[in-house]
Amino acid sequence: MSGPVEFQLRPLRFDNLLAFLALLGLLRALEAARPQWRVQAFWRRRDGRGPWTPVLRVDGEVLDEEAIIEAAVQGLRTLVPAIAQAARAAQNDALQAVATAEETDTAVAGLVGQMVINERQRRRPPVLRFGPRITPFLPKRAAGQQNFLARLAALDHGLDDRDADLRARPRECLFETWRPRQSDFALRWDPVELRPYAERWRDPSEEPAKTVEGAVRLAVLALPWFPLHPGGSGVKVPTFSETSPRRIRLRWPIWAPSARPAAVKALLSHPALVTQMPEPARLRPHGVVEVVQSHVVWLGDPPNDHPNCTRGEPLWGDAVG
Repeated sequence: MSGPVEFQLRPLRFDNLLAFLALLGLLRALEAARPQWRVQAFWRRRDGRGPWTPVLRVDGEVLDEEAIIEAAVQGLRTLVPAIAQAARAAQNDALQAVATAEETDTAVAGLVGQMVINERQRRRPPVLRFGPRITPFLPKRAAGQQNFLARLAALDHGLDDRDADLRARPRECLFETWRPRQSDFALRWDPVELRPYAERWRDPSEEPAKTVEGAVRLAVLALPWFPLHPGGSGVKVPTFSETSPRRIRLRWPIWAPSARPAAVKALLSHPALVTQMPEPARLRPHGVVEVVQSHVVWLGDPPNDHPNCTRGEPLWGDAVG
């Protein structure tokens, strides 16, 4: 048996939400398709300076990039249908109609949460009613939510062996310079999709949306790692905190020790990530070497239907590049 093999995923920038989610989705896809690889990931800086670069580590076989791509495609075929089914259920607020399979339930939790509401009615005890609450990854306005969910619901199309582009998409995401193209699956998670009107000579909403579709397909696999749960007067989501009705703060960890997917998922829920200023003393014992902060914002007056993600900024250091 050969030793661990490492792959540097240079196109996945540490300060890009879409890239970070694509890394998480890749871990899920490879774990589902090749559990014997014992896939792990960590972040590395060249000579201790410059931007953080994610590194993928796999065990047990002599591998190359093609093997990673093949496994990623197989993982997409395994996991995307549950996300698409959850999106279709969320479109209709039909949470109770969703199949009870564990993976499907997990996917639903990453899109829609259930808030318990006490209703006091005359001569009746309080009634517990479950109502949908949309994840911060979705737009707030109804039209935007439906458009977003419709895109996710269509992600399971074209996953068969006849789709020649399916193998090319993970390659361009993981091992090639990103070249955003016009796509129906643009979800505004990439900072390059942030298009303020003031910076354009015409209304940016009229311009076709562009994205790296392979990154989006992998990124949606990360949604179940951000489940909604009741908290305070609303819902809580790992790494998210609302700073105003039109601005949500989002943080994600950069970790240096190699970590399995389960450890990475647990790290996302660390309460220190959503404090006013994450303290290194609380996170460094868990292998965190940097915390990146971005914002989900809605532009325009009134705000448009689509959230836009700003480029992430390191909170502890100067790893910008």
